[in-house]
Amino acid sequence: MLMITHFKRGLEKWLQMSTIQHRTIAAAVNRCWKCSSIEVSNMFFCASCGTIRETSKDQDFFELLKINKEFKIDAPTLVQNYRHIQSMIHPDKFAQKSEQEKAIALEWSSLINKAYRTLSKSIERGKYLLALSGVTISEANTSVDKEFLFHMMDMNESVEDAQSTEQLQRLAAQLSEDVADLNSKLVQRFESNDMDGAKETIIRLKYLLNVEATIKEKLLQLDLKSALVKNAANSGYNFVMILTDDQDIMLHGVTPMVKTLGHIANEGITFTNAFTTSPICCPSRSSILTGKYAHNHKTTNNSLTGGCYGPYWQKTIEPVALPALLSNAGYDTFFAGKYLNEYFSEAIPPGWSQWFGLHGNSRYHNFTITENGKQAFYSDEYFTDYLNSKAIDYLQNVSEKHWLLTMEPATLPLELLNEIDSIHRKRWQTLMAVDDMVHNIVTTLKEKKLLENTFIFYTSDNGFHLGQFSQAYDKRQPYETDIRVPLFVRGPAITPKTVQDSAVALIDIVPTILQLANVEFPSGVDGRPLPLNGDRNDVHERQILIEYWGEGTLETHNPQCPWSARDRLQLCTVDAACHCQDAWNNTFNCVRHLAQDLNFIYCEFKDDQHFVEAYDIAKDLYQMDNIAYEILPSIRAKYSLALQNLTACVGPTCNLIY
Repeated sequence: MLMITHFKRGLEKWLQMSTIQHRTIAAAVNRCWKCSSIEVSNMFFCASCGTIRETSKDQDFFELLKINKEFKIDAPTLVQNYRHIQSMIHPDKFAQKSEQEKAIALEWSSLINKAYRTLSKSIERGKYLLALSGVTISEANTSVDKEFLFHMMDMNESVEDAQSTEQLQRLAAQLSEDVADLNSKLVQRFESNDMDGAKETIIRLKYLLNVEATIKEKLLQLDLKSALVKNAANSGYNFVMILTDDQDIMLHGVTPMVKTLGHIANEGITFTNAFTTSPICCPSRSSILTGKYAHNHKTTNNSLTGGCYGPYWQKTIEPVALPALLSNAGYDTFFAGKYLNEYFSEAIPPGWSQWFGLHGNSRYHNFTITENGKQAFYSDEYFTDYLNSKAIDYLQNVSEKHWLLTMEPATLPLELLNEIDSIHRKRWQTLMAVDDMVHNIVTTLKEKKLLENTFIFYTSDNGFHLGQFSQAYDKRQPYETDIRVPLFVRGPAITPKTVQDSAVALIDIVPTILQLANVEFPSGVDGRPLPLNGDRNDVHERQILIEYWGEGTLETHNPQCPWSARDRLQLCTVDAACHCQDAWNNTFNCVRHLAQDLNFIYCEFKDDQHFVEAYDIAKDLYQMDNIAYEILPSIRAKYSLALQNLTACVGPTCNLIY
């Protein structure tokens, strides 16, 4: 579900901005782009006409931030210069300027931020100085001696075995001394112009800092667990999971949900980089229920032949999904809403104490529900209102057992009109009803004095596009519109208004709930617990697999469309202006890679051309510039190998960096 910025004008503006922001910068940047003056007395503005100058891809970071080009820097001066320059060139200062000037200001702002991040951290500063001297550090790091590597292995094992805060703090203290010693040596290496020695020291320092990051993450988990135990007062937690349908982040799909933002996001944590692992309903929902990637639960599309509520799911996967695990641990479980697209049954899936499951895909009226084993049909009642009443009834009479309440409202309108504006309005209208439902649930929890002991998760199964990339409407694509989703969590020990920029996936919800419920993980859970506390700026590196199997049939073709008779296409309808939404060759695997200074996606398509797409999201948010064939072959090979490993991963191996 989502909102779209005014599409007819908005998409044109996107495309226009893309051509400006991602133009090829001329090598001779000294000449003003507007008046052609070659006066360079001012780095940022033309001395002749006063227009903002273009950035240079070879800009020296030390010169940019007016810092001496040496490893040992004056940190307060760096901060002061950075703030002064950033305020002078901030994009807000150019709001009334031309589109080109706005774009250049954005480039400067991005470059200044990158320069500051690089120079403010010792290891990045050292790597940058080495690069300026023509010295590179390879991924293999083969120059490190074996004795040091064995020491690092022992240190990692000690961290893994540590079970208390005290043990981790002792390891952190020892590590801090080692880091300080290496930093001191690094200063000496650069001062004596010993670049080879500096390179070796930086490699060692990288190892130590990786261990330090692991210790910090484990300390956060232990601190959170301690706080949870203290707050729980010897009682377990309750869980509410609200899963919407097709609600995006990129097109401001949460904007109209003022009550939801107030009750959950503002009172808990917002994950700014949350991703579905499959941009389509049934595989994504199957992953959310199991914590598994689609290649492990075997649901690959929305059809029975694709495993959606198929025999393998029912016999092998469903009995060990989240509701069954919680039920076996003594939890009462409640479900109301859309389950899986091919659910047309009176059977109650394993683990659910109370069940109100929609038959088939999203509907608003004339819907069929299985109500605790009996089929019921409703012609006049609005679906979201029905769900709201069932949820409130449950909470008003909830047992003293700990419980899981799962709400899965439909949020994609069925009447897709010709006018994009009408589609946008209808999508927002459906969300308003969900927003009211969230408000009623939270209010009831508060009235029943259950709120302080309840975790509330709010997310969507996938995103949505509406006109982007010349496609009318749907999901199924490897772009941010389709794979990035809202994720808010409220609960005990979570600091209100927390924002976390680290990459997380919807497969992380199951291990998070199981950890909070003190239920042992089953083997084969691919996700990992969400970082519910922590520093926003402490972004942990993560590679997330995005996988999709394209569908191609003639079943939904319309003979009025010019390519209605072509084979292996899907959803080519007049309502969608004959834009096909899927095809057999839309099968792809992607690695979504985020780190402190990296925001990247690499995709390989399983088609005759073996097509590849790659985007630097930090520079190209709207994914207009495919750089797959511009990046170094070694980088492509690295990501291709990562995909080979991730598409075969199970459990812990899904959380390695390849």
